[in-house]
Amino acid sequence: MESKVDLSQMPEGAVPVLDHGYVLYVDAMGTDADIAAAARLSYGRGTKKVNKDEGLISYLYDHAHTSPFEMCEIKVQIRMPIFVMRQWVRHRMANLNEYSGRYSIIPELWYVPELDRLQKQSVTNRQGSSDDLVESPQYIQNEIDRVCRLAYGAYEAFIDEDVDLSRELARMVLPQNMYTEVVWKIDLNNMFKFLWLRDDEHSQWEIRQFAQAVAGMVKARFPLAYAAYEKQRDSVKLTQDELYAVVTGDLTGLRFSQSEKVRKLRAQIYEQSNNSLHDLCSYRKTNGQLEMFKASEVATVSVAP
Repeated sequence: MESKVDLSQMPEGAVPVLDHGYVLYVDAMGTDADIAAAARLSYGRGTKKVNKDEGLISYLYDHAHTSPFEMCEIKVQIRMPIFVMRQWVRHRMANLNEYSGRYSIIPELWYVPELDRLQKQSVTNRQGSSDDLVESPQYIQNEIDRVCRLAYGAYEAFIDEDVDLSRELARMVLPQNMYTEVVWKIDLNNMFKFLWLRDDEHSQWEIRQFAQAVAGMVKARFPLAYAAYEKQRDSVKLTQDELYAVVTGDLTGLRFSQSEKVRKLRAQIYEQSNNSLHDLCSYRKTNGQLEMFKASEVATVSVAP
């Protein structure tokens, strides 16, 4: 029987994630200056550098001029559970190469959640967890580990020379929380789209931990571009009805998700201001149109981090 590849050790410089996962910065192409230079090329070679890079990059991202961000790329190596990888690979505007379970023996590594992560199914979000823990988290944790050990034992028996089942078939008994490894390269525009979805409170907790590790590397390499993305991400875009509800507290006609958005935003604004929203601006709704004074041009409410 072939010896197993030892992938239990993390590469030097890797950021640990979960119990056995990591994110490792590998390489990058370009800098913030390359984004600004690509944008300025649109104006012609003789154009003077009127705007500083920071202001230009912020303007580009605010107005969805994203092609200059595609001049830059970043490459990382990641070890993550297979179920996280299945979500990750949905972001198709990237290049990747994954560890092969057909060619190589799958390492004896699987993800076991901490006790405080063993939450019940959410009753309002069909694809999410609630804040409540299951009744017996220690039992669940032990069972996850026990089942994984049993499955991996079967896998080892199948690929043993006495049975010699092919690796591509033997791996079928392994669960989705087994770890896989991938090298992943993506341009900055699509990286920000990825982070917008995956470094978000509505994303599954596990993939968000990896996304946050990647975000730290992007921020270190492209600080001005990341600041522009972060400013836009932390803004709250509101429909007319949502804006009216933020000001008045009237949630009539809003969907559940809209109501939750409005409640959260109102709480944040109240926390940051000693004034009531009625004191901050006046309003009226006429023939279905919302008219506001002192804030009549506000279409986006930015909430400070």
